[in-house]
Amino acid sequence: MEKGVILFSGVHGVGKGYFIKENIKDNDDIICISASELIRQYQNSEDAGYKKVKDVEGNQEILLNALRCMEMSADKSILLDGHLCIINSNNEVETISESFILKAQIKGVILLQEEVSIIEQRQKGRDGICLFTEMIKEIQCKEKLYAELLFKSIKYRLRLYQANVDMINS
Repeated sequence: MEKGVILFSGVHGVGKGYFIKENIKDNDDIICISASELIRQYQNSEDAGYKKVKDVEGNQEILLNALRCMEMSADKSILLDGHLCIINSNNEVETISESFILKAQIKGVILLQEEVSIIEQRQKGRDGICLFTEMIKEIQCKEKLYAELLFKSIKYRLRLYQANVDMINS
């Protein structure tokens, strides 16, 4: 496998962590780490509310520096559990800048999507709270559209995993 960073994206509660745990083994030639974990290692970010980011651009700079340090010491590819879309402090869905994708030298994107009702159940079970149904739908829709746009403009590899093809329209 070619060494590099692959972004594993999806809305909070879609099952990225579970997917990684079930499909990536310790002896695989890949390191799995969450973007939020890397950001926290380098700087504590201020809480803007449930699953909201106060300074999206600032967090991306921190993540970029953390990834550079990690890549220099890693002899494996990195599977980054993260997001193409973030909820900012104004409660708006914001895409991660294409500039970040290019600077981070993302080699590919895996986008995991699931039925909204299942995501809501997972968020409630894990966090005791969940995002609004419409917010989950908006994030999933924007992530898919943005991934396809990046696929066309940057020509990276894209894998889209969906439980139900019609789930975004439901």
